[in-house]
Order: sequence, then C-alpha cells, then structure tokens
Amino acid sequence: MSIRRFRIGDYIRWESGIEAFSASASGIVHPIEFRYDYGIVVDIAEGNPKENASDVIIAYCVEKRDWIVAHVDDAEYRMELVSRAPEKPIGKVDGR
Repeated sequence: MSIRRFRIGDYIRWESGIEAFSASASGIVHPIEFRYDYGIVVDIAEGNPKENASDVIIAYCVEKRDWIVAHVDDAEYRMELVSRAPEKPIGKVDGR
C-alpha cells in the first residue's frame, strides 16, 4: 500500500503546472511556484502491496469539470491532502 492514504470524500490537490521559475547566476533554471488543481476523491482502487503497486484514485476537479485517475504515488502529480473527509457520512444517506 502507499504511504499516503486518501479516502473517499477527501479534498486533495495535485500539481498541474508551473507558475514561476528562478534562474541562478550560472543559468540553471528551477521552478519556484507551482499551479495546483483541486478535487474530491470519489473512488479508490487499492494497490497490491505484494506487487509494490500504490493505490489508484479517481477524483473530480470542479473548476476544470474534469476527472483525474492516477496512482497516489505518481511523481507527475504529487498529490496532497487538503482536507480529510469525515469518518462517517453527514446527514441522511439513504433518503429516509
């Protein structure tokens, strides 16, 4: 299993680009400010620890009206937890 654990309903963010760069006097350029997309985890496929496979999450980004499906350990996205979902559902779930 992955080190970072997300659960359904968590509010997360992931890198979606770079806003600003900095260059040293020798001309080496590094990113200094990243752009993030934010979304809600709607489903999780648990990875197989025997095969060193991390969990895969499906999250919905409201701002872009788009879905993301990725391994939680994918270095391209660097997913982070912003807000943890409650342990138990809030309110009536079954409509009664």
